[in-house]
Amino acid sequence: MLKQLQKEAAILAANKGRWIMRKPEVKKTTGLTDGGIFRAIQDMDFPAPVHLGRRAVGWHSHEVFAWIDSRPRRDTFGELIGINKNATKKAK
Repeated sequence: MLKQLQKEAAILAANKGRWIMRKPEVKKTTGLTDGGIFRAIQDMDFPAPVHLGRRAVGWHSHEVFAWIDSRPRRDTFGELIGINKNATKKAK
């Protein structure tokens, strides 16, 4: 077990903390469903998968985390953070 963890740590270090995420890991990390992932890809709002074989795809981990970081955030009162409220109001 320890040797396996050391091997995985060495691989991550060699790849600068980047790895290929398979769909179950992407779903768990993002909270998206299968359909949500592929709709977002079609809408060009999610990273495209990398083809690993005839029926296997994955996603670059750094692209998935960059997508998560790009999502709007809300404060404790439900207001979007980083959005100028005045810009969204219609001029009277």
